Amino acid sequence: MKDFFISYNKADGQWAKWVAGTLEEYGYKTIIQAWDFKPGNNFVLEMQNAILSCKRTILILSQSYLESEYCQAEWASIFNYDPTGKRAELIPIRVADVKPEGLLSSIIYIDLFEQQEEVAIKKLLNGVGYSENPRKKAKFPLSKSNGDSGKQLENDNEVQFLFDLEEENKVDKFPILTKNNLREWYYSNHKSKFKVVINDKRQLSISTHLSEINVKLKQQDLTIKEEVEYHNYIKALRRCEHESLLKEKAIDFFLRDEGLQAYLCINNYLELLDVVKSILEYDYYGQKKHRDPQYVQLDIFLDPAPEECHEHFVVCIEKKKIDEQLGGHTQYDLFESYVIDLGGDIIKDIVIGYYLFLSEEIIDYNNDQLLHNKKVMNLLTYRAGLH
Repeated sequence: MKDFFISYNKADGQWAKWVAGTLEEYGYKTIIQAWDFKPGNNFVLEMQNAILSCKRTILILSQSYLESEYCQAEWASIFNYDPTGKRAELIPIRVADVKPEGLLSSIIYIDLFEQQEEVAIKKLLNGVGYSENPRKKAKFPLSKSNGDSGKQLENDNEVQFLFDLEEENKVDKFPILTKNNLREWYYSNHKSKFKVVINDKRQLSISTHLSEINVKLKQQDLTIKEEVEYHNYIKALRRCEHESLLKEKAIDFFLRDEGLQAYLCINNYLELLDVVKSILEYDYYGQKKHRDPQYVQLDIFLDPAPEECHEHFVVCIEKKKIDEQLGGHTQYDLFESYVIDLGGDIIKDIVIGYYLFLSEEIIDYNNDQLLHNKKVMNLLTYRAGLH
């Protein structure tokens, strides 16, 4: 049995082929009319066989799709098998500025409307619950006689680093393919292009809860408790999406900054993974550190102040780390001409805060121009002061 049948209107054929092609690149098997229905076959029978031979059906939602009687018949037949959506057999994907009504309005859709391709891929994979195939073929091993293994990477257009973010904002382990790709990329002296993608499994869990509430929402009024839960789930989903984007960009910045890697004495890719893991597990929306007396808030100022973005950011450091580094004192003067070695552990904490700060500038404020400012991209030029 195949994984997905792609249901679409002919006006959205390009979208349907993009979705099917993307899913197949990540190991899924799909059935799509454009590729799998042959001339001369009975269309109705082909459609029925496709629906019955696939685990789930994807709907490419557009105005053309919603107005098509044939398309309505396709998704309605699946809806009857799974009216509550618990098995997620029906997965709508919105590709145009439309709002599903009636029975379709109760199903959480994957929203790809006006998204960049990198974001769209991440949303698609999160929405279908992507997990890496452990039996996937590895890259062809090059023998020593073939020269440096980095040559294979030089010929590739792009290497993907996919990281799984589990519940509670934690990383249980890195996918084997990601570790292999990262290892080869690192030891080939960062020669190939790469793309960072976070598969945030928290989003899938939240979407499942929202789907259950939406079903009830169409049948009866929600209780006060359910209204609060609905609000919290919507808020949590938006936060997860935003946080994942920031972390993808932050990891991208860190991997490209060879100067900072040298400063932190990162000598192998395992040490690189350690910093990446810290970025992934950073509690971006957690406010406890800002009120916890066991943490010190440091204002980190970019020096000189850039024109492209804000001049400083705040990072919370464990008080005991600073005490250990500065001799046990709890009050410090870090301004003006004072030069203090904050140590590698504290610098790592600042690194995470800094690259998330740069990600905010780009994603939240559209300051793409700062990428061309080499001084901004150099964390080694800064000064710190107590918040």
